Amino acid sequence: MFRLVLSLVLVLSTCAAFAAQQGADLGVPQPLFPPNNWWNTDVSAAPVDPSSAAYIQFIGVNDSLHPDFGGDAGGGDVYGFPVITVEGTQAKKTVDFFWPDESDGASVPFYPVPDECITLTGWIEGGQPGSVDQRDEADRHILMVDTSNNRLYELYNVWWNGTQWEAGSGAHFYMNRNDRRPDTWTSADAAGLAILPGLVRYEEVFGAHEIRHAFRFTVRATNGYVYPASHRAGSTSGAPPMGTRLRLKASKDISTFPANIQKIFRAFKKYGLILADNGSDMYVSGTYDTRWNNDVLNPAFRALKASDFEVVQLGWSPEVALVAEIPAGIPAGKAQTLALTAYDRDGNVATGYRGTVQFTSTDGAATLPASYTFTAADAGTHLFPRGLILRTPGAHVLTITDTANATITGSRGTLVTAVPQSVPQQTHWACFHYATRAAADAHLAARNLDATLVSTGHGDYPWVVVERWVCGSCTQEPKPLYVATPRPRGYVPSADERLAMGTDGTELVVRRPANGLTARGKLDEEQSFDEEW
Repeated sequence: MFRLVLSLVLVLSTCAAFAAQQGADLGVPQPLFPPNNWWNTDVSAAPVDPSSAAYIQFIGVNDSLHPDFGGDAGGGDVYGFPVITVEGTQAKKTVDFFWPDESDGASVPFYPVPDECITLTGWIEGGQPGSVDQRDEADRHILMVDTSNNRLYELYNVWWNGTQWEAGSGAHFYMNRNDRRPDTWTSADAAGLAILPGLVRYEEVFGAHEIRHAFRFTVRATNGYVYPASHRAGSTSGAPPMGTRLRLKASKDISTFPANIQKIFRAFKKYGLILADNGSDMYVSGTYDTRWNNDVLNPAFRALKASDFEVVQLGWSPEVALVAEIPAGIPAGKAQTLALTAYDRDGNVATGYRGTVQFTSTDGAATLPASYTFTAADAGTHLFPRGLILRTPGAHVLTITDTANATITGSRGTLVTAVPQSVPQQTHWACFHYATRAAADAHLAARNLDATLVSTGHGDYPWVVVERWVCGSCTQEPKPLYVATPRPRGYVPSADERLAMGTDGTELVVRRPANGLTARGKLDEEQSFDEEW
């Protein structure tokens, strides 16, 4: 019976370990998708679109930003996108799509939708469970990350009809690749983009690293689409197209905002906002998370106006992107080999790249590779063996930039860890004296230690247990009557001293010192504490 119960507990524990979760940290490489993905492209030096002012005028120069995310809204409703994490073993479900021709996995078991989405609040955008049909009044997205395989599944306008999931459209993405949707195809988002990589996420805002990606936002109407979008959802004259990227002006002072808000706004300046859906003007998307404090978020976002932004040249992408490969974690002061690869607009290695690159880092004490000019022999990739040393513990960013073209750039984040100061391990021989052999044997039996029994020949305490201690800061037992030290080469023990073999094979001299010294003054007591292991 006990064996059956134990087996059942193990099975239940294993199942619990692989249960789907809502709101858990993603546990997949950050930022999501490769460094040269459009969501992760540094646009701080990209050209401004000639029609920038007109697009900002259309949106409304005085329109404020709004964080379209937060925590609970009451009655089971939520603010923001819930994010679900599943294991690769999560059962796949068949989804009946309204637009199957532009959806992935139509008519086959494909989407790892947990059953919790059917009945629980807070698992689907809007908050209400999937069994509640709100398709006519809300977008009702489900976002799922398969953490085992680093894959993203997204559904739009879902409903559980009692026997099957229904949805407007669905898309699936390998998050280690830059697969763009076919032109004219939608995804689970109107622009044909993935949703998750463009969300403001709590763990990023309050984590150690800088945010190194753009954010999703909406406006009330759009007109066509431009790269990186693949789908139109409107043709309003004068409106910006899907895929438009806004960038917070470099001149905008953000120094008075709280530190974590500044982190978001720095990403606005470096990566921008990508227009991905029709909705409220200047609404920025983020995750549903009860840890958000909208008493801080709302006034901070409201302080930024549309006029604080400019439109990056429509459809812009860098002619070359630089991708550095370094470990996600680096011990402080340890030299690292850095691999740097240039990629063209199509994601292929730019074998013809001949630019000169320079390195900068947020670690002011770093040793960086010298500026380097790519050659034909590099074929687009160059190794810098042991060329990078970061010394200051904490999160840091390494940036590489073409010296002649600042739009050719790339960055990589890493966490520098302090190297613990190791305590030298030493061997110490601690002595415990006993009046009888039985007491000494009892010590050996009770402690079950690495110890040796020594017969000293002294009348009062003729038995000594010599314990071998290996540690960084050992303390000898109080006021020992005997000490044991390794026998120096050639040393001849006196009549009061005994030779013993330690459990590690060390030949020991066991003696009873007089006032800290042996009668012959040969071995003082401190020697028993200074023998390096």
